[in-house]
Amino acid sequence: MHLVHQRDLFQIETDASSTQEPLTYDQPVGQLTVVDDARWSDDITSNSWSALAVWIVMLIVLQAVSWPFVRRIFRRFPDRGWAFCRLVTLLIAGYAVWMLASIEVIAFRVVWCFAALLGVAALSFVLQRAWRGSAESAASQRWRPDRFIVGAEAVFWGVFTIFLIFRLINPDSYHPVWGGEKPMEFAHINALLRSPHFPPVDPWYADGFLNYYYYGAYLIAFLLKLTGIPTEIGFNLAQPTFMSLLATGAFSVAAALGSRIVRNPALGLLSGLVGVVLVSFAGNLLVAARLVLALANDAPPLSSFVYWFWIPTRLIPFTEGQFTISEFPYFTGVYADLHAHVVALPMTVLVIGLGFALALEWRAVSSLARRSGWRRTQATRTLAHLGLLALTLGSLFPTNAWDVPTYAALSAVAVFMATRGVRPLLKRLVMATGLVAGIGALAYVLVLPFTLHYVALFGELDTVREKTPLLAIEAHLGVFLLIVFYGLAARLNRRSRQESVMLDPMILTPLLGTLLVLRYVGVERSQRFRDTADALLVVLVVGVLLYACFRMVRAVPSPPLARWLPAVPILYGVIAAVGVASVVALATGRPVLALFLGLAGVASVCWLVFPEEGTRFIAAMIAAAMFVGAGLEIVYLVDDLSGGPHYRMNTVFKFYNAIWILLGLACAGLVGHMLAIAGVTRPVAQSLRSKESGVTRRTAPATLVPVQGTARRAPEALGIVPQEGAPAQRLGQPTLWAGIGLAVATVAIAASLAFPVFSTGVRLDQRFTPSRPHWTLNAFDWMDYGTIPTRPGGT
Repeated sequence: MHLVHQRDLFQIETDASSTQEPLTYDQPVGQLTVVDDARWSDDITSNSWSALAVWIVMLIVLQAVSWPFVRRIFRRFPDRGWAFCRLVTLLIAGYAVWMLASIEVIAFRVVWCFAALLGVAALSFVLQRAWRGSAESAASQRWRPDRFIVGAEAVFWGVFTIFLIFRLINPDSYHPVWGGEKPMEFAHINALLRSPHFPPVDPWYADGFLNYYYYGAYLIAFLLKLTGIPTEIGFNLAQPTFMSLLATGAFSVAAALGSRIVRNPALGLLSGLVGVVLVSFAGNLLVAARLVLALANDAPPLSSFVYWFWIPTRLIPFTEGQFTISEFPYFTGVYADLHAHVVALPMTVLVIGLGFALALEWRAVSSLARRSGWRRTQATRTLAHLGLLALTLGSLFPTNAWDVPTYAALSAVAVFMATRGVRPLLKRLVMATGLVAGIGALAYVLVLPFTLHYVALFGELDTVREKTPLLAIEAHLGVFLLIVFYGLAARLNRRSRQESVMLDPMILTPLLGTLLVLRYVGVERSQRFRDTADALLVVLVVGVLLYACFRMVRAVPSPPLARWLPAVPILYGVIAAVGVASVVALATGRPVLALFLGLAGVASVCWLVFPEEGTRFIAAMIAAAMFVGAGLEIVYLVDDLSGGPHYRMNTVFKFYNAIWILLGLACAGLVGHMLAIAGVTRPVAQSLRSKESGVTRRTAPATLVPVQGTARRAPEALGIVPQEGAPAQRLGQPTLWAGIGLAVATVAIAASLAFPVFSTGVRLDQRFTPSRPHWTLNAFDWMDYGTIPTRPGGT
């Protein structure tokens, strides 16, 4: 039975035979304006190395153009948004050309691409001058954390170099067996380069326009127009570029989360680097598990492409012997497709960064609701911030609409956090609702030329027919789940007045390890054994965290939400509801659903209770990821695969990418959190104190304290704020939880790196034979020498 019709939201239609309008132009394609200026620098850039030099110059220009503007939007980030400048420039300039070409004011030509770039530079300069004179702008410039800017730039060029080398080793646009979707991507990019207006021509449908979410390919085409680099070379330059945009964005957000939790630049840098590893380089744990089998000579050799590279990304089963797509960013980078979700990945991190930056600007946002204290500079900067968030969300829709629900919901939470200074509660709710509605409406209007021409083909929600095994989730998300468990346990125990044997990590850690080992070695045991082990594991993880939440609420009294609405009974009710939901899910044989609901509920309680913006935003990301995961255990999006065994392949594929990004960034912040609780970084903080006197107090240890500017108690969440006088434990169980959690995280992250270490080479060896020894970026080079086997002994 189909449950919900969500045609427009997910770019799908319930009836494949119905159409909103003909998917053809009003005139034959041959009569459209000719646009043939894409390869304007072909005489120079047809060589791989000269094309690389031109591309690097373009990347430097993109960075410089929006820096004066972006630094004001992200003024509370350690790198002040340096990591996002290239992407912001591309989104604004690219959107300007796309919109004007879509309404046929201009044609998609090189000259207008350069004009748009100059326009963004002019806008950035004007806004910088308009905001320069404000007292708060001057205050924001007193701290110049150059180490974070250097770190962000080093991450960008380091990741770019790594994935560029991969493309130099294997630049092929296709492979007779493992070619991926590159032919389609080349067709879309070339169609966009030749289209004067949008939607672009359809490369497979004579006189028709492209009925696909093409905006990500358009942004690549925009870069190719700027540089004039041929598509066959530009494709292999764009792929490492978007991987590096993802990595540097992850560094910025993770560093901001770490820096807001503690006054310690070293923790911020470390959190940023952990975020890069978890988001851009970590794989799931299946390869590490298979290495154990290989030690016992119970696995194929490392040259087996399917065993070591392909199957780990088809991990979540839905029927016996069948799998969904459970890829992650590093696989995407090595496989080297430029599909829609690849371009969307850095955009999703930008949405997260804009949301967190907005939450940090709660004073500026809240001042809009008050007549006193309102400043024009403050208001224009806030409106620019909201506008950029709307543009990014809007750009996500024609790029990869599957991401929109998750990140729109997270943005709504960020907006609510940004209104925490508005009182009373009803006024705050009205303001937050109005801002969310305004952002959503603006995002929709901004991409209206796309939605007016797009005809969705499928789009209903139906119930999931099979249950996902818990072991599959442990293998795919195990690194993140372990860090979330220990990180939240350490944080929750800090606010308890007394220790409890039921929360002793020296007892619970061996118990957890025993259950994990039993489940792993018992994979061939009876179904009853596996179900029992799964249930015990979920009860242990969710039960420990819920009990820690209960003790924290009991130990730390909170003020009421309003005169008529006490906070503590509500918190107890939330904890009880989460426990009941998890028990019901377990009773119906759905341990994955029980785990996701339990962690989502715990994270929600943390979001309600914790006062620090960084901790609360981490909790919001965990809750978002877990609620998405829980939803995927209940429903899926109906598409053309619905009638067969692969019925939820695309649903898992698209939404698990979002889960990976959210948990990767949240866990990077939690690692920094645990380092602070354990006191690991205190000597580093002391050595840096003299260099960062504008940031760190001379007497501040490396521990969890409110950052500068939030020391005074301010309204938080819904008013559920722990009283300042409540004692926070700094030794004992919290320190043990953090110390053991760091050890577990270190081992888990090391295990996740088994995929890039042992699986990269076998993918890069997937080439036409005989392959040439020299390096090139020409994706068509294989056409000069490649052979395709047609029968045994023949080619």
